[in-house]
Amino acid sequence: EYAQPMNLPLKDMHHLVVVVEASKKTVSSSEAHKLVTTSPRFEGRVERAELRLKDLCQALQLDDWDMARQIVWDEFMDMHRLFETSTPAFSYMTEGSRQVLDECQKRWVKWQKGPLVTMDAGANVHMLFKYDQKKMFEEYREFFKQQHKVLAFEGIKSDVH
Repeated sequence: EYAQPMNLPLKDMHHLVVVVEASKKTVSSSEAHKLVTTSPRFEGRVERAELRLKDLCQALQLDDWDMARQIVWDEFMDMHRLFETSTPAFSYMTEGSRQVLDECQKRWVKWQKGPLVTMDAGANVHMLFKYDQKKMFEEYREFFKQQHKVLAFEGIKSDVH
């Protein structure tokens, strides 16, 4: 309904999009917003999202990137579970999405660092890297472009509202 500045202590960031599915979605975003209200998991959804936003802002203020990563992950997974439990049930997540997400998880476990990972209202996976993670950003871009179209945006200003 509205947008407001968050005043977070983030500098420029890098954004990577792994385009898993470029075709038109079978369920539009507008329709998805209606359908999720039929999910038995929908109760408390608004409160969960608001709490996660509050927690995410706090994690970013404290520069707790690992906590921020977990909050963002939990948020998009919660939303995708609503899709899968609505009536009728549907899913944007594909096998390709799962593979990209699994690889992101493996890399985080191995290095104990990485990007914030989320999905759009579709099959595509988005990754946000801190400005000082440019080398990692480039490694992810090179790895994922072997099997997918990858969109890469470097040095995005995080102070733009």
